Amino acid sequence: MKKIFGFFLLGSLFFSCDSGDIIVTSFDLEDRQLNICGLQTKVLYTTNNEDVYESMSLLINNNAIETEEGLLRTEIGQENVILSATNRLVYRIYDNEVPNSYFCSDIPPSEPQVLEEYISSSRGTIVINTYYRDLTNDADADGDGISNLNEGFNIDGGEHLDSDEDGIPDYLDIDDDNDNVLTRQERQNPDGDPTVGEEEYRDTDEDGIPNYLDTDDDGDGAPTRNEVNEENRLTPNLYLNPADVPFYLDRQNPIFLENEEYIENIIPARRIRTYITILNFSLIKQDGSGEEIKFDEYDLGYFDETIEENYSETEEEEDSEEVVEETEEGE
Repeated sequence: MKKIFGFFLLGSLFFSCDSGDIIVTSFDLEDRQLNICGLQTKVLYTTNNEDVYESMSLLINNNAIETEEGLLRTEIGQENVILSATNRLVYRIYDNEVPNSYFCSDIPPSEPQVLEEYISSSRGTIVINTYYRDLTNDADADGDGISNLNEGFNIDGGEHLDSDEDGIPDYLDIDDDNDNVLTRQERQNPDGDPTVGEEEYRDTDEDGIPNYLDTDDDGDGAPTRNEVNEENRLTPNLYLNPADVPFYLDRQNPIFLENEEYIENIIPARRIRTYITILNFSLIKQDGSGEEIKFDEYDLGYFDETIEENYSETEEEEDSEEVVEETEEGE
């Protein structure tokens, strides 16, 4: 990085504009996984401690950013933030290795010492693009242990499978058959129970329909949802008959509770990625020389996190081929 950076400075003698500006397109710190700290003001940063000690950090104070520690964004989509005194990019070269704690200290540390510093001017745009990382065939968006592909996810953006027709596609539905037993509980097959399909999903009544898609798991004529009482509807395996078998799996003792409650479809950990690009800006050397390095575009990098989402009705998502391709490249 240091040699490349020095080359651009030397090259300014030959390639600079009449104003003395230097045209640069990228640094070696570009397009990396970012670290984060801060609450109201976030610091996103990456460091390099090989050959030269350097860092690139972005400070953002904007209502597009979450104010909780360790979080960046919870909204899907693009947000543009204008570079300013409070939203700025900083590049530094140091005299020693840069520890991870350097950017998150309440009091600026005295070590390592900054040898050179460049700060963005108040022009340019921070483009913050947040998208789902779990919109691929192999991913498991709802965390139920069944891949998106096996739950009828259409990677081309067409219609997705919705087995219980509740408006929530199976790949985002934690209870695919709407029987008040979570899919991740119904797919499991303890104690050598009958199974169906190549994936060997549990099929208690051996009717060829896996429990997680069967509204009457034990085939006793009583719908599964009516054999799960309201108190234990999120832990149906605790609602047991005298033989310690859950009633919804007991073929001999049908129970009709007329349960009108429905499990709230909350996915606790949808995987998202926020990618940050900065457009049409300059970095100005902070030694009083006024030296300026201009950028058309700089791919700062990305930050990965998970968010909780509640699907109570059909959700429209950006699951086009373009988004999926971007996700796969960023894995």
